[in-house]
Amino acid sequence: MKKFTLCMVIFSAMAMIGTAWAGNDKEESQCCLALDLDDGSHVTGVPHIESIPLQTSYAKMDIQLKEILTIRIEEDHEKASINLRNGDKLKGVISLEPIKLETVFGTVKIGVEHIRKIDVVSSGAGDKVSADDLIRLKKAGATDAVLLARLGKGRAGDFPFALDPQHEVLSPVVRGPLAVYPVVRKGPASVTDFLTLDEALEQRLLTIREKDGGSVPLVVINNIGRLPIYLSAGEVVLGGKQDRMVAYDVLIEGGRTMDVEVRCVEKGRWQGDKDEFSSAKAMGGRSTRVAAQFRGQEEVWHEVAEQNAQIGVSGKSSAYNAALSKSGVEQEYNEYARSMIAALGGRKVVGMIVAVNGKVHTLDVFAFPSLFAKMKEKLLKAAVLDVIGVEDKKVVPPGKDDILSFYKRTMESQAEEGKRYSANHNTRRETPSAIMNESADSVGNMLHRGCYAK
Repeated sequence: MKKFTLCMVIFSAMAMIGTAWAGNDKEESQCCLALDLDDGSHVTGVPHIESIPLQTSYAKMDIQLKEILTIRIEEDHEKASINLRNGDKLKGVISLEPIKLETVFGTVKIGVEHIRKIDVVSSGAGDKVSADDLIRLKKAGATDAVLLARLGKGRAGDFPFALDPQHEVLSPVVRGPLAVYPVVRKGPASVTDFLTLDEALEQRLLTIREKDGGSVPLVVINNIGRLPIYLSAGEVVLGGKQDRMVAYDVLIEGGRTMDVEVRCVEKGRWQGDKDEFSSAKAMGGRSTRVAAQFRGQEEVWHEVAEQNAQIGVSGKSSAYNAALSKSGVEQEYNEYARSMIAALGGRKVVGMIVAVNGKVHTLDVFAFPSLFAKMKEKLLKAAVLDVIGVEDKKVVPPGKDDILSFYKRTMESQAEEGKRYSANHNTRRETPSAIMNESADSVGNMLHRGCYAK
């Protein structure tokens, strides 16, 4: 049924954009390569080569990329099968230097020994694609994302695009069910002198203690340094009588001691030799962060237990650290990070959008690239925790229209005042499908905008 639906979408799209093709014959198309790698990674970029050398049993050929649909590389990483746009199929030995690609995370070189399959995608508006092309692509094993990209309905041609007047969204890095989109500032990026939770604890400029010997919804935080310290909603601290999660974004000025609202993420324990906390160097997943900011304590425990069950934590644990410390979780994160974290670097990257199985899950945008750089690993680890145990449905990652609809509808909804601290305040927005918290400093400058699918 899914294949039939896809074909209907494809041929309907062809009918709608037929006249557009006719009117753009003179536009020059540009090829990009979508590489499936042995470790399960997927990398897309514009190549520095224009052809593929192939030695068949009867001739040596130099095949132009624009004539190729797919290349399947055999286990010896020498023999290959090439499917051409005209329907021809060729087999032979390819002799390639490492392929140089321009990607969203810079120039990379990937050796043929790491590649399983190459899809050649044309992102130019003038590239004509026939029904036969699409059928051949599907038979050759092209993904739905590649098919739609060939039609101009796919995601390759959507990026970059303006999220709002200050930000652009770059094309996603995809691995399994997870797609991560870097968000960059369009203008000059400011520099911040905030410290984060982890930095302040490592420099011994911050203490976190139980309030009055123990109060579930509050801890006492003392900033003994000079610089303000930023804590993000969802960050987890360990120790005290129970592990806690920061409920709302908070900015703590230098030399200030204050009560900070938290949620318990360790149901059952209410004891401990020390009343101090350390950082878990982790953040809650989407549902847990939503519960912490907008729902309440019982819902937080429920979401922690649900995530633990999804990951495979034994028993019905409501301790978030049980998921963080489960065998294999760190290795799983490292595998995702190897293919994704580089895309989140750069002087202008201020945030990331996360999608799972074709649906936008979260959007996090920070005021400063330096602040996001300190938060990105926690955010990516939270995204990975959300997809461990989730089936990869091999669907098309969301494109421009899906992302803009998710973001703009929420931004346009009515603002409601949320938690207010001395140096910052939080604002809530909600639609039937998403909920957002925006934190701003005392003069109204945005610090962090977090939007979550319900």
